[in-house]
Amino acid sequence: MCRRSPAALAWPLGLALAVALIFSGAPAQAQRAPPCTIVFGHARNVPTGEPSSGMPWDGVNRAMAWQVADVLEAHGIRSVRMLLPGSVSDVPAIIAALLERAAVEGCARIVETTLFASDEGLVVARLRAYPVLREGTVSSIGEPLHTEQQEVANTQHNRDRLVPAALGKAFAEEYLRRAGESTAAAQSAAPQSAAKQ
Repeated sequence: MCRRSPAALAWPLGLALAVALIFSGAPAQAQRAPPCTIVFGHARNVPTGEPSSGMPWDGVNRAMAWQVADVLEAHGIRSVRMLLPGSVSDVPAIIAALLERAAVEGCARIVETTLFASDEGLVVARLRAYPVLREGTVSSIGEPLHTEQQEVANTQHNRDRLVPAALGKAFAEEYLRRAGESTAAAQSAAPQSAAKQ
């Protein structure tokens, strides 16, 4: 997922949001609350043949995404959970649904998690954090702020050893650690910049 121009959001937002809510089970309206993070799990590139057609990709993606949300919530970050099955591949529609949900909930960040089989014969687990950018009435998704990724050969042995929740926990904790370091660095630099003026 990358930064998208407003033209990429032409897909009907109402329908996109309805699709997203079906899988998240969340209300269409949110009360005023502190800024939140959308945790978005999505299987992708779901194979139709061997060697990995028996892998429950939607289930493992749910387990990883929900664990990420649990870790964020344990650190006081309000998380809005969204999940789409691997059968949904319309990228403009997905982006529109995410941005509409971010607007409804008041979220300023999207954390995307995915666990999938790549065309290169790998099983890829990844977490990416993106800012939600707003300019007037137009919203977009910015460039990634943070990426965590692990890859292993797509073999039956490695698939059997996958523990999606453990991956989600490790990824989320590293994301929070890096985010804390970035915040501390910014706060440290601010007084120095003020002193030079």
